[in-house]
Amino acid sequence: MRDIIRHRGGVVTLLAASVVFALWTTAYKYAVSGLPVMTVLSVMLLTAAAALWGCALVRGRQRLTRGQLRRIADMGMIDPALSYALIGVGLS
Repeated sequence: MRDIIRHRGGVVTLLAASVVFALWTTAYKYAVSGLPVMTVLSVMLLTAAAALWGCALVRGRQRLTRGQLRRIADMGMIDPALSYALIGVGLS
C-alpha cells in the first residue's frame, strides 16, 4: 500500500477508476433498457479502450511487443467483453 501512496497519482487514479466504475454500472442498467445490449457494450468497451490508450500515451510508458498486445487483447475479449455481454443480457 505504501508504494501506491508514494507513487505520484496512484491513489487519485484508483479513486477516479472506482467512481467511473460505479457510475458506469448504473448507466449500463439504464442504457440496456432502451438500447440493444451489443450497442451499449460496444460503446462502453470502446470508451474504456480510448481512455486507457490516452493514459498510456500521456504517461509515455514503454511500448508493448506484438505478443504482449495479443495476450492483452485475448484476455480483454474474455473478461470484460464476454462477462459484460452476459450481464447486459441479464439486465435487459
